[in-house]
Amino acid sequence: MKNKKRLIYQLFPSYLIITLLSLFAVSWYMVSFTREFYLDRTRVELQLNGRMLEKQTFRLIDPLNEAAIDRLCKESAGHIDTRVTVILPDGRVVGDSEEMPAQMTSHLDREEVRDAFQGRVGVSIRHSDTLKMDMMYVALPLRTDNKLVGVMRTSLPVTAIDERIGTLRTRIAIGALLVALLASAISWYVSRRISRPIENMRDGARRFAQGELTHRLPLPDTYEFSGLAETLNRMAEQLQQRMEEITRQRKNTEAVLSSMREGVIATDMEQRVISINPAAARMFGVPMTADEGRSVLEIIRNHDFQELIDQCLSSGESIERDIAYHQGGERIFSVHCTPLVDTLQKRLGALVVISDVTQL
Repeated sequence: MKNKKRLIYQLFPSYLIITLLSLFAVSWYMVSFTREFYLDRTRVELQLNGRMLEKQTFRLIDPLNEAAIDRLCKESAGHIDTRVTVILPDGRVVGDSEEMPAQMTSHLDREEVRDAFQGRVGVSIRHSDTLKMDMMYVALPLRTDNKLVGVMRTSLPVTAIDERIGTLRTRIAIGALLVALLASAISWYVSRRISRPIENMRDGARRFAQGELTHRLPLPDTYEFSGLAETLNRMAEQLQQRMEEITRQRKNTEAVLSSMREGVIATDMEQRVISINPAAARMFGVPMTADEGRSVLEIIRNHDFQELIDQCLSSGESIERDIAYHQGGERIFSVHCTPLVDTLQKRLGALVVISDVTQL
């Protein structure tokens, strides 16, 4: 038989899994939202820094003064803590706050630079081979008289953002762990509150089955469980009343049968003894306690008696006959055999009433 799991071990994991999944979803959303928030703030900051340098850069591009542009990039980067790069339409770098422009390759293949040369604000995040770290780049198109004369690019490392996100992720993980522990305790408590009344009712039902019908189940606080406990208590009370009534009727029947001078034997359809009264036991010299469940033939070894019961069981009609019985001398019994039926008229066996008429 397959092992059965207790209700609490089915409820508790369900509550815990739901809680952990909810915590994971909320934590993931918070980390993702916070990262996007910081990246958006960085993009806006880089764009504002680039706008601040646009006017000064315009004066140095037309006519072109590469040394002044490079000096402007290096000086301004110290004030705004941002890497600044100026790129001409042919992709040549004429100013950079971190490197020497002459040593830098063409920037036409950069994604943000291509977007800026198309008249849009270019934004990208990628690894910088020059600085050996992940950077966010914002490129602004430089226009004079509706003519695109270059691109102003500002950039910041995103490692600081990742460090902040890592710190936030650690704090969220610690908070989620504490919440998970608290949720586990609450889930266990709720599971116990649900399963305990059911366990009490199970124990109470087992006691009812063992015959302790005077036991009463406590009424839980939950409406549904309270109704079930009341129903079980009412059932036990009714069973107790019926058992007392059956016991009383059985005692009355036994008293009547014990006081009768006639012998009474009840059998089932297989002619096994259901009940026998003291008078019948004395007539045939058998103990009462050992007779129930035995065949009538084992108690009364008489062919006529056996034939009488067979006819009654087969025909379903009452039969009366005098039978001579030889045991310790000859005796004459007046035997009346009638079908034994229940309240629904279903045949259960035969009822034999025996009178000793030897003297008559």
